[in-house]
Amino acid sequence: MREKFCTIAIAAALGVGAKQVDTYHYPSIKTVEDVQNIYPKTVSEIEQRAQDAKKSFQLSIESFLKQKGSASKLLRLWDEMMAKFSSEMNILSSIALVEPKDDLRKSANDAYQALQEEWIRTLSDKTELYRKLSIALQKDQGKLEPYEKYYLEQLLQEMKLDGLHLPDKEREKLKTLKIELSKLSESFARNIQEDHSSITLPKEALSGLSEDVEKQLKQDDQGNKILTCDYPVYFAVMKTCVNSDTRKALYRAFTNRAYPNNEIVLKEIIAKRDQLAKLLGFKSFSQLQLSNEMVKDPQHAESFLNKLSSHSVHKGQEELAAFKTTLNNLTFTQDGKLYPWDVSYIEERYRQARYDIDDELIRAYFPVDTTIQGLIQIFEKFFDLKMETLPIQGLWHEDAKLVKITDRSSNQVYGYVIMDLFPRPNKYSHACHSTLITGLNLPNGEQTTGLSLLIANFPKSTESKPSLLTLSDVRTFFHEFGHGIHAILGRTQFSGTAGTSVKIDFVELPSQMLEEWLWDPEILTLVSSHYETGDKLPKDIIDKLLRARTSSSGCFIGRQCLLSQFALACFAPGENKDTNQLLQNIHQDMHLYYAYDKESHFPASFGHLDGYGARYYGYLWSRVFALDVFEQIKQEGLLNPVAGKRYIKEILSKGGSEDPSQMLKAYLGRDPSQKAFLKAYGIQ
Repeated sequence: MREKFCTIAIAAALGVGAKQVDTYHYPSIKTVEDVQNIYPKTVSEIEQRAQDAKKSFQLSIESFLKQKGSASKLLRLWDEMMAKFSSEMNILSSIALVEPKDDLRKSANDAYQALQEEWIRTLSDKTELYRKLSIALQKDQGKLEPYEKYYLEQLLQEMKLDGLHLPDKEREKLKTLKIELSKLSESFARNIQEDHSSITLPKEALSGLSEDVEKQLKQDDQGNKILTCDYPVYFAVMKTCVNSDTRKALYRAFTNRAYPNNEIVLKEIIAKRDQLAKLLGFKSFSQLQLSNEMVKDPQHAESFLNKLSSHSVHKGQEELAAFKTTLNNLTFTQDGKLYPWDVSYIEERYRQARYDIDDELIRAYFPVDTTIQGLIQIFEKFFDLKMETLPIQGLWHEDAKLVKITDRSSNQVYGYVIMDLFPRPNKYSHACHSTLITGLNLPNGEQTTGLSLLIANFPKSTESKPSLLTLSDVRTFFHEFGHGIHAILGRTQFSGTAGTSVKIDFVELPSQMLEEWLWDPEILTLVSSHYETGDKLPKDIIDKLLRARTSSSGCFIGRQCLLSQFALACFAPGENKDTNQLLQNIHQDMHLYYAYDKESHFPASFGHLDGYGARYYGYLWSRVFALDVFEQIKQEGLLNPVAGKRYIKEILSKGGSEDPSQMLKAYLGRDPSQKAFLKAYGIQ
């Protein structure tokens, strides 16, 4: 599809004539047809798009280096150039996540990899880019708007972290390492995505599994059921299957996905990232990654995690004692710990025994279409928006749906969100959000329209029932749609600071904040509707859910601390690491109440080790802020559009154009606090 650009011209008053204002050339989406046409449909189209994008990028770089003018002008030209190239890369990478056809998926993967290498080669060689922008900042920083100065300073910092200030020999080494790492990252992700691990068992081994889940299972010629590692199947088995041997077998299949291939790939990633960090003058890759985040350094991150970990261990001990008191026939290891494949099942049994909570009963109140419509109505009210679910054809699969987001007062279209919610072979197996095209409010009055992709893997409908969501599924949807809202409403004047283009340890705040809404009785009522009767979730069930909220919070926080410490340790100083032994050591040091399984190789399928790297702590870090922000909004009203507009104005709309610490302090009227987080998780 020919790229569409937005332009604007303003007529002067009193008939003086037309005055041409600055024209900007950013990718933008105008109609549903634009969304349909943005994706190439054949291998040849994908290859042509990649070739065109590569050629355009090369020409844009050369043109930029010849430009003269103010720092403000140069920054704008840089941002336009990067927005166009990034959009092409984002579109190709999304095809690789969702496309069912092998040839298209492989072609998109290859094209994305080629553009990634082009990006690395071009920017690694162009030291004059760094010098040109540095000189412009020094000359004009007193003339820049605050958001321009912040963006340019952050851009130069990132360029420095990319080595553009180094001599030719060191930069050539860096370029080689980056290209090698790009290929390794692609392999790591693809090995997870295309892993089809499963176990095959007779029906009698599935006792406790719901009829709905069982109906979705394929079977072999002997009538045995095939249990895959897709999320809906895996989590249903781990929580409800009575047979411990079945849970154990599926747990090991799940925690050995992409093994042994990714064990080798991960070792190489760790080694090369360590080499890269040292070439740039850092002691470790974790120090390099965290140097420009909110947390600043690994020591601060470890201190934060150690404090939360001590709370979680104490809370976990209370939970284990409660399990022992309430439940019979618990099985322990020789050192008195639970087996890891028993934890979810025991937690579920405890919630049923202690609080009379039946997740299968609750699922009936959350059919996917009704729940999504309820969520949309809530967001419409709070954010003062209009959201329409529109029919769309011509995308990669019939499951793909489209939501159009419009400002209620001005009727300005902010953007579109594509939703792909159900599992299928070779689709990305987790849940995620991806910004494809960024929406902007430009200085000449022009408004561009954004596009996002939301991926999930919820249970599919059966012949007798629609797709029914667990409360955890609903929370996942709130989370990922929260990223979409952030991307669409974070409309700054630069693509490089818009939407989710924020510091990584801040990016989860808006999405995790919206998860908290599902702990509010009114919100639970609004999004629920029994698939047969239409009844809302009863008050007595809501009360039970609220009482049970912290029943396993120690285990949840402990596991997040474990994974965060593990990610930091993987990228601590040193090239050679045995990741399985490293994870086992950290697990033992944290004194969690469940055992480590030496037969599992979880690091091979821990996708965040590639994407987030050492920054996995950011989930807990930003969750602390999210709870603080949520408490503030709750005081103003969860359905109060005045509160919504203030939140948009002071948090979302700023994107990454300000320091997030200052942004939070301005919004809260004080320094952020852990008080709301500790209270919510019962660890005051």
